[in-house]
Amino acid sequence: MYGYKSLKWLSGIELGSTVMPGYWEQRGYDIDAWVGESNGRNDDPIV
Repeated sequence: MYGYKSLKWLSGIELGSTVMPGYWEQRGYDIDAWVGESNGRNDDPIV
């Protein structure tokens, strides 16, 4: 989802082996931005 997460200033990059919750994730937002079951596509096979 383009634009869901963006930054204005980059002060550093920290590498790690696990996903660390960021500012908005600590306040209840989803880590991967998917809401609900669908991302707007329906990939069910056509019979």
